[in-house]
Amino acid sequence: MLTEKCDILLIGYEEGENLGLRYIVSFLEKHGITAKIEPYDPESKSNILKVCRFFSPDIIGFSLIFQRFLPDFAELISYLRKNGIKGHFTMGGHFPSVESKKVMDIIPELDSIVRCEGEFTILELFRYIKSDRLLSEISGLTFRLGSEIVINSPRPLITNLDELPFPKRERSSFEILGVGVSTILSSRGCYYDCSFCSIRQFYKESFGPKRRARSPRNVVDEMKMLHNKAGVRIFIFEDDDFYARNNIQKQWVNEFLKELKIKKIDKDIVWRISCRIDDIEEDILKKMIDSGLICIYIGIE
Repeated sequence: MLTEKCDILLIGYEEGENLGLRYIVSFLEKHGITAKIEPYDPESKSNILKVCRFFSPDIIGFSLIFQRFLPDFAELISYLRKNGIKGHFTMGGHFPSVESKKVMDIIPELDSIVRCEGEFTILELFRYIKSDRLLSEISGLTFRLGSEIVINSPRPLITNLDELPFPKRERSSFEILGVGVSTILSSRGCYYDCSFCSIRQFYKESFGPKRRARSPRNVVDEMKMLHNKAGVRIFIFEDDDFYARNNIQKQWVNEFLKELKIKKIDKDIVWRISCRIDDIEEDILKKMIDSGLICIYIGIE
């Protein structure tokens, strides 16, 4: 039952968890802005319309993860506008970040696009809209000015990920045989630059390290919290490349495994990672298995 109001409504796929949106919600709440997520389903346009009418948010944001869903989102956005939904329509995600002008041309109802990392950009967008300040001052934003599409300068990447609050969640993502499962992110970006991958394209215009990691302690603190409060025992790391064959990442993983033992959850949980096949080293792999690693999703780059 809908009983509250919100300033910003975020719409996106929630199969598992949309960690990008959940990070943004917790970040906005930290700054005193109420935000909610409405799961996207191509068959639920009428329900999304109902939610938009009820909340009447200042900003409605659309999370476009994959390019192939662009026609679906274009149809939804047009449907909402035709049914009287006002407010500022913005969009984020990999393809809109890389091709912001093209997406704005394809979806004329969009007012803006938040490029690359969204936390600070959408915070400023909300504040500027409320104060009638110029959107041209917001780094990382592409916006519509009359018939013109303006692409502002890029926003620097967030260097200290520990400063971000944990993603907003009330429970585990889902359950397997009654066991709680959650996705988790220990880093953003990737050291590599594969021609077929969208990761570097997504981050390429922004200034800063191309891969940034949370501290091992910060990651394990979140795992401990989810384990204690939400009964999570299975963790799926959504990092673009969890482990890389270099001394920096090897030290990070060793500290991470040490923190799991310090927090006394290494025997109570299991976890999955994704990495390249040429990242794997036998010695560190054995240590990870001893601390709960049960599955590796391998890229054959």
